[in-house]
Amino acid sequence: MAYSEYMEDFYSKYPNRVGAGTQHSGPAFSLKRGYYALHRPDDTQAGEMVFDDGTIAVVKGEPSQSRGLQSSIGPVYELGPGGSVAVPTGAVFIRFHGGIDAASRKQDIERAGYSLQESLPYAPNAAWLKANSGSIADSLTGLSRLAALPDVENVEPQMLMKGSTRS
Repeated sequence: MAYSEYMEDFYSKYPNRVGAGTQHSGPAFSLKRGYYALHRPDDTQAGEMVFDDGTIAVVKGEPSQSRGLQSSIGPVYELGPGGSVAVPTGAVFIRFHGGIDAASRKQDIERAGYSLQESLPYAPNAAWLKANSGSIADSLTGLSRLAALPDVENVEPQMLMKGSTRS
């Protein structure tokens, strides 16, 4: 496979736009071509930015065709045109209307292609999910299936972004 075909295949797995959440009507996340996220980088990798205590590095350029690297690379998005860089983790937050326990919707969640990863004791109507495949691409492309489940109030992908300091 030619490198340009490989790159098109890499980017085509991910949606070009991802909503910030079903309750947010503001800017969406847009796929940022020419950058990729390296999950679990080794010490020799230098990134433009580092997230999650060094476990994710944002790298400018195109990812290698190396098979060993493919499982550890992912997309980079930006919030609005020219906005903050964001890296999806593959985790998805879901919240049902009050009074509906997220764990009671486990079968619906599984039929949508996700598994319940963590219930929240302080908010039983909410939970963290992952795509059954473990793929970040599947996690992002299936958001609309989750949003269409009965009684869902909000669905949003976990996107890591650099914090800002206030002066």
